[in-house]
Amino acid sequence: GSEFPVEISLGPLETDDGVVVSAAIRDITDRNRVERDAAHLAAVVESSRDAIIGKNLDGIVTSWNRGAEVLYGYTEVEMLGNSTSVLVPPGHDDDLPDVLRRVRQGERIGEYETVRVRKDGSHVEVSLTVSPIRSRDGTVIGVSTIGRDNTDRLHYQGQLRFLAEHDEPLCIRNRR
Repeated sequence: GSEFPVEISLGPLETDDGVVVSAAIRDITDRNRVERDAAHLAAVVESSRDAIIGKNLDGIVTSWNRGAEVLYGYTEVEMLGNSTSVLVPPGHDDDLPDVLRRVRQGERIGEYETVRVRKDGSHVEVSLTVSPIRSRDGTVIGVSTIGRDNTDRLHYQGQLRFLAEHDEPLCIRNRR
Protein backbone atom coordinates (compact mmCIF):
# COMPACT_ATOMS: atom_id res chain seq x y z
CA GLY A 1 0.00 0.00 0.00
CA SER A 2 2.95 2.43 -0.15
CA GLU A 3 3.75 4.79 -2.99
CA PHE A 4 7.06 4.83 -4.87
CA PRO A 5 8.40 6.69 -7.91
CA VAL A 6 8.17 4.94 -11.25
CA GLU A 7 9.15 5.44 -14.85
CA ILE A 8 6.64 4.27 -17.43
CA SER A 9 7.53 3.45 -21.03
CA LEU A 10 4.75 2.87 -23.56
CA GLY A 11 5.08 1.45 -27.04
CA PRO A 12 2.63 0.38 -29.75
CA LEU A 13 2.63 -3.22 -30.94
CA GLU A 14 0.99 -4.31 -34.21
CA THR A 15 -0.95 -7.55 -33.82
CA ASP A 16 -3.46 -9.46 -35.99
CA ASP A 17 -6.20 -7.98 -33.82
CA GLY A 18 -4.89 -4.41 -34.22
CA VAL A 19 -2.60 -2.13 -32.27
CA VAL A 20 -2.04 -2.83 -28.60
CA VAL A 21 0.07 -0.88 -26.15
CA SER A 22 3.00 -2.43 -24.32
CA ALA A 23 3.88 -0.86 -20.97
CA ALA A 24 7.05 -1.21 -18.89
CA ILE A 25 7.03 0.15 -15.37
CA ARG A 26 10.29 0.56 -13.44
CA ASP A 27 10.79 1.46 -9.78
CA ILE A 28 13.23 4.40 -9.83
CA THR A 29 13.61 4.84 -6.06
CA ASP A 30 17.31 3.87 -6.10
CA ARG A 31 18.06 6.05 -9.12
CA ASN A 32 16.40 9.07 -7.48
CA ARG A 33 18.39 8.48 -4.28
CA VAL A 34 21.66 8.28 -6.22
CA GLU A 35 20.83 11.48 -8.14
CA ARG A 36 19.85 13.28 -4.92
CA ASP A 37 23.06 12.14 -3.18
CA ALA A 38 25.17 13.23 -6.16
CA ALA A 39 23.49 16.65 -6.21
CA HIS A 40 24.06 17.04 -2.48
CA LEU A 41 27.75 16.11 -2.79
CA ALA A 42 28.17 18.52 -5.71
CA ALA A 43 26.62 21.31 -3.61
CA VAL A 44 29.00 20.56 -0.72
CA VAL A 45 32.04 20.63 -3.02
CA GLU A 46 30.94 23.82 -4.75
CA SER A 47 30.24 25.66 -1.48
CA SER A 48 33.51 24.61 0.19
CA ARG A 49 36.05 27.31 0.93
CA ASP A 50 38.79 24.73 0.32
CA ALA A 51 40.14 24.27 -3.18
CA ILE A 52 38.81 20.92 -4.41
CA ILE A 53 40.37 19.86 -7.69
CA GLY A 54 39.85 16.70 -9.72
CA LYS A 55 42.54 15.56 -12.16
CA ASN A 56 43.02 12.62 -14.46
CA LEU A 57 46.07 10.38 -14.04
CA ASP A 58 48.11 12.68 -16.28
CA GLY A 59 47.49 15.62 -13.93
CA ILE A 60 45.02 17.38 -16.24
CA VAL A 61 42.26 19.26 -14.39
CA THR A 62 38.80 17.71 -14.80
CA SER A 63 37.00 19.68 -12.05
CA TRP A 64 37.74 22.96 -10.29
CA ASN A 65 35.45 24.32 -7.56
CA ARG A 66 34.75 27.88 -6.42
CA GLY A 67 37.22 27.47 -3.52
CA ALA A 68 39.99 26.78 -6.06
CA GLU A 69 39.01 29.93 -7.98
CA VAL A 70 39.26 32.01 -4.80
CA LEU A 71 42.54 30.45 -3.62
CA TYR A 72 44.43 30.42 -6.92
CA GLY A 73 42.70 33.15 -8.95
CA TYR A 74 42.04 30.99 -12.03
CA THR A 75 38.48 30.33 -13.18
CA GLU A 76 37.20 26.85 -13.88
CA VAL A 77 37.17 27.63 -17.61
CA GLU A 78 40.85 28.64 -17.49
CA MET A 79 41.93 25.48 -15.68
CA LEU A 80 39.81 22.68 -17.19
CA GLY A 81 41.98 20.66 -19.55
CA ASN A 82 45.23 22.16 -18.20
CA SER A 83 47.84 20.82 -15.81
CA THR A 84 48.05 22.03 -12.22
CA SER A 85 51.79 22.46 -12.85
CA VAL A 86 50.89 26.09 -13.66
CA LEU A 87 50.47 26.52 -9.88
CA VAL A 88 54.10 25.57 -9.15
CA PRO A 89 56.20 28.71 -8.54
CA PRO A 90 59.24 29.27 -10.77
CA GLY A 91 62.34 27.85 -9.12
CA HIS A 92 60.40 25.19 -7.16
CA ASP A 93 60.40 21.53 -8.06
CA ASP A 94 57.16 20.32 -9.65
CA ASP A 95 56.06 17.53 -7.32
CA LEU A 96 53.11 16.56 -9.54
CA PRO A 97 54.81 13.64 -11.34
CA ASP A 98 55.85 12.00 -8.05
CA VAL A 99 52.43 12.62 -6.47
CA LEU A 100 50.66 11.11 -9.51
CA ARG A 101 52.92 8.05 -9.37
CA ARG A 102 52.14 7.49 -5.70
CA VAL A 103 48.39 7.99 -6.14
CA ARG A 104 48.31 5.61 -9.13
CA GLN A 105 49.50 2.98 -6.66
CA GLY A 106 46.51 3.79 -4.44
CA GLU A 107 48.33 5.91 -1.86
CA ARG A 108 46.57 8.79 -0.10
CA ILE A 109 48.92 11.69 0.61
CA GLY A 110 47.60 13.57 3.61
CA GLU A 111 48.38 17.09 4.70
CA TYR A 112 51.59 17.97 3.00
CA GLU A 113 52.56 21.62 2.97
CA THR A 114 53.96 23.41 -0.04
CA VAL A 115 54.00 26.74 -1.85
CA ARG A 116 51.83 27.51 -4.87
CA VAL A 117 51.60 30.55 -7.10
CA ARG A 118 48.37 32.37 -7.85
CA LYS A 119 47.34 33.75 -11.20
CA ASP A 120 48.51 37.22 -10.09
CA GLY A 121 52.00 35.83 -9.33
CA SER A 122 51.74 35.99 -5.54
CA HIS A 123 52.77 32.95 -3.54
CA VAL A 124 50.49 31.13 -1.13
CA GLU A 125 51.36 28.55 1.51
CA VAL A 126 48.97 25.61 1.16
CA SER A 127 48.26 22.32 2.88
CA LEU A 128 47.27 19.63 0.39
CA THR A 129 45.54 16.29 0.79
CA VAL A 130 45.78 14.13 -2.33
CA SER A 131 43.65 11.01 -2.75
CA PRO A 132 42.96 8.51 -5.52
CA ILE A 133 39.61 8.61 -7.30
CA ARG A 134 38.46 5.06 -7.93
CA SER A 135 36.00 3.54 -10.36
CA ARG A 136 33.26 1.20 -9.13
CA ASP A 137 35.62 -1.77 -9.59
CA GLY A 138 38.35 -0.13 -7.47
CA THR A 139 40.65 0.94 -10.31
CA VAL A 140 42.38 4.29 -9.75
CA ILE A 141 41.05 6.58 -12.49
CA GLY A 142 41.96 10.03 -11.20
CA VAL A 143 43.26 12.23 -8.42
CA SER A 144 41.44 14.45 -5.93
CA THR A 145 43.34 17.32 -4.32
CA ILE A 146 41.98 19.38 -1.45
CA GLY A 147 43.99 22.53 -0.80
CA ARG A 148 43.75 24.92 2.11
CA ASP A 149 45.44 28.31 2.50
CA ASN A 150 47.90 28.07 5.41
CA THR A 151 49.21 31.63 5.21
CA ASP A 152 47.42 32.94 8.32
CA ARG A 153 48.13 29.81 10.38
CA LEU A 154 51.85 29.93 9.56
CA HIS A 155 51.94 33.67 10.34
CA TYR A 156 50.36 33.11 13.77
CA GLN A 157 52.65 30.15 14.47
CA GLY A 158 55.62 32.41 13.76
CA GLN A 159 54.28 35.05 16.12
CA LEU A 160 53.73 32.47 18.87
CA ARG A 161 57.24 31.07 18.36
CA PHE A 162 58.69 34.60 18.60
CA LEU A 163 56.74 35.33 21.79
CA ALA A 164 57.86 32.01 23.31
CA GLU A 165 61.52 32.70 22.53
CA HIS A 166 61.71 36.41 23.43
CA ASP A 167 61.16 38.39 26.63
CA GLU A 168 58.98 41.47 26.83
CA PRO A 169 59.31 44.43 26.65
CA LEU A 170 62.70 44.57 24.89
CA CYS A 171 61.97 41.56 22.64
CA ILE A 172 65.41 40.06 23.32
CA ARG A 173 65.89 36.28 23.09
CA ASN A 174 65.30 34.50 26.34
CA ARG A 175 67.25 31.50 27.62
CA ARG A 176 64.52 29.01 26.64
